[in-house]
Amino acid sequence: MSVGKLLDLVARVCVEVRGANSIVNSTEFLASKLIFVQNAYNDKTSAIGSQTFERLRKQAMAAVARFYASFPAERSAILDEVLSSLDKLPSNSRSARQYKLGSNKNIQLVSALFMQLVQTSAMQSGKKEKRKTRRLPRKTSVNPDDLEEDDGSESEMEVDSISASDEKDPLAKLSQTAQILFDDALKSAQHIVIWMVDKASKVTKTGDSPYRNILDLFVEDMTMVFDSTDWPASELLLTVLAVRMIQLVQNDRSASTKNMALESLGVMGSAISVTRASARSLLSSILRDGVLKLLHRQGAL
Repeated sequence: MSVGKLLDLVARVCVEVRGANSIVNSTEFLASKLIFVQNAYNDKTSAIGSQTFERLRKQAMAAVARFYASFPAERSAILDEVLSSLDKLPSNSRSARQYKLGSNKNIQLVSALFMQLVQTSAMQSGKKEKRKTRRLPRKTSVNPDDLEEDDGSESEMEVDSISASDEKDPLAKLSQTAQILFDDALKSAQHIVIWMVDKASKVTKTGDSPYRNILDLFVEDMTMVFDSTDWPASELLLTVLAVRMIQLVQNDRSASTKNMALESLGVMGSAISVTRASARSLLSSILRDGVLKLLHRQGAL
């Protein structure tokens, strides 16, 4: 489709050409709007065909992800633009889940977009300015205290002197780079989760706001792709979600918010149990096949 090709071309030009801020903003705004435009259920009621428009929507999602990867300073603004448009989404599973996966499953397009943005954060774009500070080594786990609202302060700690041997050590450099990229992905995941959970927890009933239904669909989508190697961001998002929900159960005084948190934790726990059982079954099958092959070879000898 020519419109999709044009959008992809403009996005590429915006990334490669310096000083095109106004064009970048306009293109990003257009791509974000295309993502949330309602589509018809079938080709008869669609102006350009439902499948054709879904392809255009995916190209718009790819353009947003390209901007997100290339302009780290604009990531918060891009996420805010996407999150502020969530109320335009259909909040029932039939009309919301229009993003098709390879395993004959459908998820929300916005769920795929969020996972793609988180994964994009963990990729080196090659356009970041060289950092003058170095992070101290720490575990790559999610700390519950880190889920508070970002106050704008940097989390980096300056090191006065770094030995030349550490700078030349490839493993140390790789570890430092991996830590920085993980922190960027974690920051994006926290931004998404805190915004969605806070919006959903401000309603008293599920039907009062689309945010509660969208959050429920989002949790189900994450558990649906949890065991897929194509979407590693689902594990990080579910981890941040679980920590946030546990905080609500322990500290929030609203009964409806606690029920929402417990329901989400139940869905996540069930998915984890199914995944662990599937992994154990697969491991047993692999070991059994390996033993049979070994016995067959020994018998043949």
